[in-house]
Amino acid sequence: MTVEEADRLVLSYESGESLAAVAEAFGVHLSTARSHLQRRGVTRRGIARVMDPGQVERAALLRLEGWSLRAIADELGVSAETVRTRLIGQRKLMNAPTCLTR
Repeated sequence: MTVEEADRLVLSYESGESLAAVAEAFGVHLSTARSHLQRRGVTRRGIARVMDPGQVERAALLRLEGWSLRAIADELGVSAETVRTRLIGQRKLMNAPTCLTR
C-alpha cells in the first residue's frame, strides 16, 4: 500500500467508516488496516457493531473449523469478546478440536 493509499484509508476511517468497511474498501485484511491506523496514532472508536444472525452462524462454522476467537473476530470485524459472548448466548460456542491461528 502506498503512502497516499494509507492516508486515504485513515481519512475514510476518520470520516466515520467502520474499520471492517475501510479494510474491505482498500482490499486489505482487518489487521492491516488496524496497523495503518495505529502507526498514524489514530484513536480507534469503540466497537458498537453487533453481530447479525448470519455472522453468528458463520462464526460458529469457523469455530468448528478450528479458528480462534481472535481470528473469527478479525474476519467479521468485531471484538473477540463479542464473538465469545454471541456464541455463548446462542449456545454455539464449541470447543474446537484444534484452534488454529488464521
